Amino acid sequence: MTRCLKRYWPLLVFAFLLAAVAVFFIVRSRLPGPEEAVKGYLTASLHYDVDDMLFFASDYQKKALAGNADIPEETLRENLKSFYASQNLQPETGKISFSDVTVANIEPSTERYRFLLSEYGYKADPEKVREMALVRLTCSVSGTRRTAYRVVAVRCGARWYYGFIEPTER
Repeated sequence: MTRCLKRYWPLLVFAFLLAAVAVFFIVRSRLPGPEEAVKGYLTASLHYDVDDMLFFASDYQKKALAGNADIPEETLRENLKSFYASQNLQPETGKISFSDVTVANIEPSTERYRFLLSEYGYKADPEKVREMALVRLTCSVSGTRRTAYRVVAVRCGARWYYGFIEPTER
């Protein structure tokens, strides 16, 4: 048995590494990009779907939802669910669609990037931010109500999140 294991050892290592690389790429391909993160958050917001809101929300947005308080995510989840239930809010039932979508990466070497990073730093740790992108889109509900958004999406680690509404220069 050990002789057989010694003989196939390089093949087993190669197969394990190949499987690990395949899993990495499969998982990474399912992670939302900046556009999907913003659309996912906005859709969840219109449906009052707290779980999806928090899935797509950056740390900055979670702190904004918590009223700038430092509370655990599970407490925030419970607070939002009970607040929405107490308000008798009706989730959007019409078809939600997005149009005029543009995504522009913001170069880290620019003044704009530094400004947006400092904005992010007001509520969350800017050290976690790896990339930023400006997502412009128009959201329509049942083809009637149209709202234009300019959202800064942030990549923290391997994932993109809904960051915050683009601020104006101060």
